[in-house]
Amino acid sequence: MHSGYSLEQIKKAYIQKKEWEKQFPINYFFVRPISFYITYVILKITTRADRIAYFGALLGICGCFFLAYSFRWSVWPGIIFVALFSISDAVDGNVARTTNDETLWGIYLDGLIGTLIETSYLFFLGTGLYLSGTGISDPIISSFFHEHAHYVPFVFGSLITIFKLWSFYFASSYEIFQSRKEGVSPFTEAHAKKTIGTSRFSKQWYFLIFINLDSLNNQLLLLIISAIFKLEIWFLIFFTCYFAAKALLYLLYYFKKTSKALR
Repeated sequence: MHSGYSLEQIKKAYIQKKEWEKQFPINYFFVRPISFYITYVILKITTRADRIAYFGALLGICGCFFLAYSFRWSVWPGIIFVALFSISDAVDGNVARTTNDETLWGIYLDGLIGTLIETSYLFFLGTGLYLSGTGISDPIISSFFHEHAHYVPFVFGSLITIFKLWSFYFASSYEIFQSRKEGVSPFTEAHAKKTIGTSRFSKQWYFLIFINLDSLNNQLLLLIISAIFKLEIWFLIFFTCYFAAKALLYLLYYFKKTSKALR
């Protein structure tokens, strides 16, 4: 057993990203407070944030598996495991900050695992709904798509993954080309420990809605509501529209920024 950290120390370390997370009410008022108590227990077992990140990745993979097999067990096991992944993601950050062990490798690992799970879980949800024949059973979808209704969940789940990857590429490519032009500035361990600020748009209601729809915990809340009313396919349709709009917005925004930066 490791020497313990107090609950107060865990909460105090959270100051680094407290202002940033205030933009996400579900995270700030529910998920993060729960994660503090779990972190308190976990720190008595291990102080290695990377081990928690790997365990979280396993939870996320299990969530994707159960979503793909939702035609057998319903969507609930998948939702539960993805929700556990989300909590573990908060816990590994708590551990890193509390133990003052925020490293560049930790930031990379956390971002990689988060991107893999958050980008793919809706694809597996669509796969499970496709295998269950949800498109055919929905009267509106069936009447609109006719004999192709069976494929609707799979197509929309795939489109979400494509649009999310496009959005990521548009943003990251701008940073890559900007660094090529201006040179790569050193990114040290000290940068990993800096307080995370908010966007200059954070006071705008439309921006807050936009970024909250991009938050995994908010997506899970909407998925839970959709699952209660058996409307999971409409959940996929809604987020296909959202991520398509995000991809288009990112394309226009970063194309404009890149064209200015490279001239």
